[in-house]
Amino acid sequence: MVNMKFIADNMLAKLAKYLRATGYNCIYPPPRKLQEIKRLTENESRIFLTRSKKYNKLLPQEKLHIIQSDNFSQQFREIFSKFNLELREEKMFSLCLLCNEPVKPVDKEEIKEQLPEMTIKLYSEFYICPKCHRIYWYGGHTKRMKEKINSIITRK
Repeated sequence: MVNMKFIADNMLAKLAKYLRATGYNCIYPPPRKLQEIKRLTENESRIFLTRSKKYNKLLPQEKLHIIQSDNFSQQFREIFSKFNLELREEKMFSLCLLCNEPVKPVDKEEIKEQLPEMTIKLYSEFYICPKCHRIYWYGGHTKRMKEKINSIITRK
């Protein structure tokens, strides 16, 4: 499902980051209060992801997924399998990895003061998070992360 949205528990930071990298909206860190988690699962149709079984009695089962493994790669595959998530090229790296906001294209001239000199020379396409102002571009780090995601998803 393409429009799935999640909330990741505190112990799932890496999973949240990689869900965001694949274009899936994932709130992390989660709200501190259970009532706020309940509200978000209901009002925004989110699934709460956790490793803690204590939530079995606290949240409706259809709004909760208890992750079985403590291994990140297995967790990632589990979520993609359980919720029939798809890797879609146009969604990859469309969200800020830090704050979950959709990133926007930005002209290199507007941000060149904030970029390393070599980055300015090598790349022409840049994106910025309107909330935290982190700058993104499709460099070697993006390629490696994409390769890792593909490797995890295709591994059985």
